[in-house]
Amino acid sequence: MYSVSRETFKNSTITFGSIFNGEKFNANDIHESEERLDNREMIIKDREKSGLFTTEYLDKLHKTLISFFDKFNLLTIHYKACHAIDEWYNEGMDSTEMSAWKDIFCGGESLYYVFKDSNINATKKESLARFLKAIKSIEDKFQEERTKLLPGLDKKEVKLAFESVNTKAFQIGVFMALDIFRADESFDETYESFFSKMNTLSEKDWVYVLTTFRGRLMPRGATPKLWPVYQKLILRLIQDAEHPYYSQDNFSASPDGKIFHESIETSFDAWYETNDTIDEETMSLQTVKGQMETWANKAKQEVEELFKPLGKSIIQAQYEKEAASIVEQLIKEVKGK
Repeated sequence: MYSVSRETFKNSTITFGSIFNGEKFNANDIHESEERLDNREMIIKDREKSGLFTTEYLDKLHKTLISFFDKFNLLTIHYKACHAIDEWYNEGMDSTEMSAWKDIFCGGESLYYVFKDSNINATKKESLARFLKAIKSIEDKFQEERTKLLPGLDKKEVKLAFESVNTKAFQIGVFMALDIFRADESFDETYESFFSKMNTLSEKDWVYVLTTFRGRLMPRGATPKLWPVYQKLILRLIQDAEHPYYSQDNFSASPDGKIFHESIETSFDAWYETNDTIDEETMSLQTVKGQMETWANKAKQEVEELFKPLGKSIIQAQYEKEAASIVEQLIKEVKGK
């Protein structure tokens, strides 16, 4: 059960029905609870239907969702690092570290988070202190092993990349992208080719995408409203002649366009804030004509530099025209203040 806006409820039910459309369970088995202001709750009222939903999910989506953890190449680095800790367990851990690895790390994440609780950490018991030290030792060793598998990268950026992978934002973004990629085919028929496309980027590429690139697209973090940014980024990175998701026609909707837009906006704001002679009432595109080409070239270069480490080119577009459209809107906003 979860709460959604009215329009989202309608759209979600339609999407849900396109996936779960069997005779025993389908979108008609999803209902609204009592209306609560601007939100509605999506629920399955019939307990028997809830069980049928579980069956349908296992049949239609479970294998696809689990495939993320099996097929995505960056996660193989994580698993190899886990194997290295297993080898350390067999060869060099002390008794406290062995107990911590077996009972906490391999025994379920709930125990791990209990020991990470600040109140636990504040206690002074010697036995607990040894256990916490062992946990820290294993974490440090694991991060070292994981970073060694990505030579040339530092531990901090590798850790940040895997923290991004572990978020709802990224994982939902992956399957939102898969939903577009599959078009009219089923998830089951398309997920392997989808992950093959994702894996055309190397593990190092994904670390770059999930740190430097992500930072440009989501500088203030991946709030729920920004989760679709991951979808757009993944589609942009896997697009080819067969799957041309972004082009000149929808440049402004692409990750390229978003970064281009922000660069133009930054240049405009700097010009506006430092120019005391501007007459806001008569400001127009003609006012900034001399700067427009410079701003467009600078923005394009920033996007090109961001894509260059991935061996990809910026989408070809009419950059000055795009810049003019952005600036025209910014001028309207200034005049409307």
